[in-house]
Formats: sequence, structure tokens, C-alpha cells
Amino acid sequence: MKRTNFLYLALSIAFLIGLGACTLKTKRDDLKPAASKNIMEVLESMPEYSTLVEALKITEMDKQLRNSTGPYTIFAPTNAAFQAAGITNLNNVPFTTLMRIVKYHIYMMRITTTTFTPFPATANLTTNNNFTNTDNIYVTWVPSIADEAPTNEDFWDKYNYAYMGCLNGLSINGIKVTKPDMAATNGVVQGVDRVVLPPTQNLWQYIQANPQLQRLEEAVIRLGLQATLSNSNTSGTGSGNGAFTAFLPTNQAFADAGFPDATSINAAPWATLSRIVQYHVISPANYSGTTGGGAINYRQRLVFPSSVITNGQRFLTLFDPVGYYVTPTLGPNSPELLSRRLTATVDANGNISLNTARPRTTNLFEIAAQNGTANNARVVQSDVMLLNGIGHVIDKVLDFSPQP
Repeated sequence: MKRTNFLYLALSIAFLIGLGACTLKTKRDDLKPAASKNIMEVLESMPEYSTLVEALKITEMDKQLRNSTGPYTIFAPTNAAFQAAGITNLNNVPFTTLMRIVKYHIYMMRITTTTFTPFPATANLTTNNNFTNTDNIYVTWVPSIADEAPTNEDFWDKYNYAYMGCLNGLSINGIKVTKPDMAATNGVVQGVDRVVLPPTQNLWQYIQANPQLQRLEEAVIRLGLQATLSNSNTSGTGSGNGAFTAFLPTNQAFADAGFPDATSINAAPWATLSRIVQYHVISPANYSGTTGGGAINYRQRLVFPSSVITNGQRFLTLFDPVGYYVTPTLGPNSPELLSRRLTATVDANGNISLNTARPRTTNLFEIAAQNGTANNARVVQSDVMLLNGIGHVIDKVLDFSPQP
């Protein structure tokens, strides 16, 4: 039985509250004529979205977007986006798969570049990660449309989420909106040039399934972190909540750093190997609270798709030099931790590198005579969407040695 979508309404209202939006609202925006077409009519009027229109009709989601008052937001991939994703004939896509893909593009709230404002982070977190609330780069996990409304905590553990970013324009899962704010009577259409595919694996499953990450898999097994990286708890309660932003070195990256095989992984000091892995995961932030003074819980994670990583941005990781996360002998703003933060470099084409100012070749990872190459790592595959976070594959292992 369908329930009242009260939490969706609360989330929609909450997005309208904040310090800013993806773009500033101008007087010209106020003069735009009121929409006269529903979402389906808007899409049908543009030939470049004909594949999406066909997918909506096959799954019968078109009826909801045509007849319901919403409001809805649909992130609309172009025909070329479907082709690039390998979806060339919708009749060859299993119905359940197509339904998941279609639903993952639809959100039961109105999300526009002038109204979307993620909740701000705390001052302490802001200091840790070296950006301010006005940077407006926070990413909210928004549940995609579902047959049942999220009226209990189980909802937050069972449904897929998308990362809505707000930096130089609206983005979803690191994919920037290319044709924004196409208004409809029952919502808004946001044009994108890539299909937004729902995640199917958690972080540990992805590492296991990727043969280019075998050395990382061996390190995780030796450290006994399989359960931690498998955690898909998105409810914001308990310990070890899944909200990872992980940089994943390839086998070649480990070989370049002096770990060419399983034997070398197992020969590394356990504490050192643990710190190497920790240093590749950005420290997550979890939020739980109420909206509008009511008893409605919302969930938010600070994660970092490529679209919200800025040039010069620095990140506090899970690196633990003296047991800070076990016994807080060091504060999060201590020189010992801050000197070891990751630093991102983003070039004019949006390519991301890490720790470019301090490449290392000797005594890597504070191991005497450990030679190779580390740092100055390029992101070679960005925005791997996971059930419990996001991953970026990199071509060098990151060295946690303090910055000069």
C-alpha cells in the first residue's frame, strides 16, 4: 500500500532553505513564463530525448510523469548518452534493469539550479577539510523515486541514493547538468549528457570484481577490512556507516611503489599497510537531524564526486598516525594530521591529480630503503558509484609522509 510521501515533501522544503544555490537567482529568472507542459510533454517536444521517452513508456513511468502533479525532477540523458552507455536497443534491456535505470533518474522533489541548496557542514568539519560553507560543494544523498514512501528507518537502508552536487552548476553522481531547469507544470527536467547508472556493488565488491585492483584486494584481506568496506548502512546510525570516498590504486601503482605481488604486500609492516589504506579514504561526515522543527530525520553525507573537487582542495583522511581515532591524543586540527592531508589539483579540463607538489621516490611510507614512485597520482577513472560511497581509480599509491 502506498503511503503519504511526507518525507519527500520535507526534503523538498529543506532544499529551499540555506545560504545559497547552484546559481544566483536573477530578475530575468523571475520573468520566465509559467510552464504549460507536463514533464512528458517537455521531453516529447525535443527529439534528442526520444530514447528516454521510449524508456519511460516501456516502463510505464510516463503515466506518472504525465498525469501526476508531482513535483518531480528528472535528469534526462540524451539519445547520444544512451548510445555511449551501450544501450542501443531498449528491447534488449531486461525490464527490471531498465526500470531501475529509469527510476534512478527521477526524484520526487523539484531540484533546480536556483533552489537546490545542500545543508551546510559544521564549522569543525569545514576547518578540517579546508573549505567554507560558502563554497557550496556539499553533496546530499537523495533517494530516487520508489513505490513506497520513506516513512521509516528501513527506507534509508534499502534504496539507492544519488549524489547531488552544487559547484559551478548542478550535478548528479559527478555528471554535470548541461541543459538546466527546463520547467514543467509538474516539475523540472535537467538535461545530462551521460546515463546515470544506479550502483550495484559496495566498495569491497567493486575491489574484488576489478582485476586491476588485485594488490589492493590483498591488502584489504590482510588487514581484515572486508566487512568495513562492505558496510552499506546509510541510515546515519551506529558505527562504521558507509559513506566512503576512496582513491583506489591500480596493480601497476602498487608495483611502482615497490609492491609488485602478494608476497610484497604480506611482507610490509602491518601498521604501515594499514596506514597506506587509511590514507586513501577521505574521512566521512554524517549528519542526522530534523527539518522544519519536526521529527523528520534527514540523512546527508559529505562525499566527493569529481564535479565537486576543486583545485587546491585539501582532504583529511582516515590516516591514523598515533591512534587519534582510537584515543583522541591529537585533535583533528593538529599539525600532525593537517600536514598529511591530501591535496587535489584540477586542471582546466577537469582532470584531477593528488599530491602533485610532493612526488616521492625513496623511503616511501616511512619504510627505510623502500624505493619506487608515489604521489602525483592521476585519477584515471572517476565517479565509480557504489552502494556505500564513491570511488576514484588512481595510477599511483599516495604516500602519507608529511608535506614539506
